[in-house]
Amino acid sequence: MFPQSTNIFIFNYRISGDTSGGLQLFGLIGLIYGPIIFLR
Repeated sequence: MFPQSTNIFIFNYRISGDTSGGLQLFGLIGLIYGPIIFLR
């Protein structure tokens, strides 16, 4: 589909998840709103 964009979103999600294991919710939010902000 969109391998490059998908990898960027997954990369951001992994960073937020690995940086703060207890804040994975923010990683999920970033994964949802990341594309919206990135495409605006």
